[in-house]
Amino acid sequence: MIMKKTFYSLLIFVALIINTNVAIAYDVSSEQATVTTLFETTDVTHDIENNVSLIPTNLNSALTTFNGATYFVWVDGNRHPQLTKITSSGTTTQRLDPDDNYQVHADSHHTFSLGIDKNGFIHVVGDMHNFNPTVVGENTPTYLSKFTSANAMYWVSDSAEDVSSFTFQGDNSSRSIPGFGFTYSRFYNDRNMGLYMIARTNLKSGYFVGVRAVSLYYYDTDSQSWTARGGLAPSTSFTALYPSILWEDDGNDGTPYQGFMTTLDFDTNNRMHFAATINNDPNVVNASHIVYAYSDDGGVTFHRADGSTISSLPMRVDAGDSQADIVETAGNGEYYWNFAGIFTDGQNIPSITVQRWYSNDSGSTYLPYQAKINTWDPDTQTWGAAFESPVGASNTTVQHMVDHSGVITYFSDQRWGQVSRSIDLSINQKSYVFSSTLSNIDRLALRTEGVYRMVSFKDDPATLSVIDIKFKNNGSFTREVWSNVAGGSLDALSNSPNFPYSPDLVEEVSGDLEVVSSEIADNFGSRLRGFIEAPEDGDYTFYISGDNHCEFWLSSDTSVENASMRAQVKWWTPPYSWFDYDYQESTPIKLQAGKRYYFEVMHKEGEGAEGVAVGWRKPNTDDIQVVEAEYLSPWFAASEGAFAAK
Repeated sequence: MIMKKTFYSLLIFVALIINTNVAIAYDVSSEQATVTTLFETTDVTHDIENNVSLIPTNLNSALTTFNGATYFVWVDGNRHPQLTKITSSGTTTQRLDPDDNYQVHADSHHTFSLGIDKNGFIHVVGDMHNFNPTVVGENTPTYLSKFTSANAMYWVSDSAEDVSSFTFQGDNSSRSIPGFGFTYSRFYNDRNMGLYMIARTNLKSGYFVGVRAVSLYYYDTDSQSWTARGGLAPSTSFTALYPSILWEDDGNDGTPYQGFMTTLDFDTNNRMHFAATINNDPNVVNASHIVYAYSDDGGVTFHRADGSTISSLPMRVDAGDSQADIVETAGNGEYYWNFAGIFTDGQNIPSITVQRWYSNDSGSTYLPYQAKINTWDPDTQTWGAAFESPVGASNTTVQHMVDHSGVITYFSDQRWGQVSRSIDLSINQKSYVFSSTLSNIDRLALRTEGVYRMVSFKDDPATLSVIDIKFKNNGSFTREVWSNVAGGSLDALSNSPNFPYSPDLVEEVSGDLEVVSSEIADNFGSRLRGFIEAPEDGDYTFYISGDNHCEFWLSSDTSVENASMRAQVKWWTPPYSWFDYDYQESTPIKLQAGKRYYFEVMHKEGEGAEGVAVGWRKPNTDDIQVVEAEYLSPWFAASEGAFAAK
């Protein structure tokens, strides 16, 4: 039986907002958050009284998702590093190194980072804070002899997507990471699954002003080797042995120390964004400057936010052609904490989160001043404050992330899991308290599944978990309209100079996946998009009807780039007429319950009545229904879309 739905009226051309390209406010206030625990253990090293806690923090990347499985590196109660693979069928945990004599150093900094390359091999680095693994006895306990010739504590899985065995590669000159003194290492994947690592490094042995830098590495899966980006620091007091991308010949408070807890972000155009705090004033405690740069070639070359080229690497604070983009400089008695978080919003505009501190009158005590977000303004070509917490507020800026709905999630206090959600950086429209430490946002899970997959830690008893936080606001989808586009073919829309980035109207439409307005307007094109959440596991068949030319696209996950066309109408059909053409019906598509999938409906109207509807046949039923509102959620992030990119 075919079930017919009733159209609702939508007067789409009563008023048009010309070329605003600004989405209407997403209703964050009506969202609901659900938390699912994927993995949990109480076998952890966490001794607050003795200041020994090896819980993953935002200074490393302990979590990543690939091909439907999540990989997690952590340290157990015996200080042995463990690898856990989480799938829908369960979890598998295996020691990283089988040697019982290998224990992670117990100084609360020796956590691990994990990354995965596009072939599925797992890379792990860590256990190397403030020491040289080639010098036996420099720390207590001493290093095992098998590690003493290593330049990095680095392992790679023996098989793709497998945690059962790893080989230590830190002493393999052809496989190890080319550098020295790695700390605060973090892995990132670009939009093509290229694997990068960024870290604080030492440019040679010893501890003196100018020895520390920020280094960036790219992994070549064909040669199974790492390449360092950047250039040699032009120090006049020593010879740098390794390349770096950011360096200065100053240190915090006149010492050799530079914090360099830096971050990367790859936007929807695969542009790499880089942010860091750095000291260029020996009279300032910690960092004196916030710097930024972007790269369109994977870190080979960098540019300032205004597009000007940084012609020589490493970047610096005030060195002519090598100068990075200076986002902000600390004022008198102020300084920045070492961590700088970079993220891009729904329009791919970069913002940087920092924690600003200040000293008391005597200069002996340093207090949190405010959490702050600096955002690039493409109109004025300047950086400015988009958000500042009240002066003196004890806010710990962890990081911000933007999901595919275009909503900004602000992790404001890592200790108690305080999370705010907003479409606007300056307004926290809805807040949550999860009563646990939250860290290590899995960027690949957010990119492909639309969930905040994170590490969670609770005291009493000490419990380490991997959780999913899903923010749901079902019941609507996003609609964009381009007016005054003649013809009935989608080719006319794709050739329009305003498509895809300058629609005349952007709106959130409540209801099922259908739009119709009877002979109200002619010669327009529209795009409906958002996410479909499957109610149950199984095969789904999709159908499209409409007037005139229309196409239905569906992704294998929440990513636009993985969408493909599944059904189309090349001319026109009456409403809900699903079988006029063979290509109106998709092949069966296997979907998973609770998982969200990006969809896109392209619609081109010429003259006469207009409308479009998408139906589906759910598993184990013969009925065709228009996709119901309860399974839809809107999209307000930046992307040219699947149709435009074809």
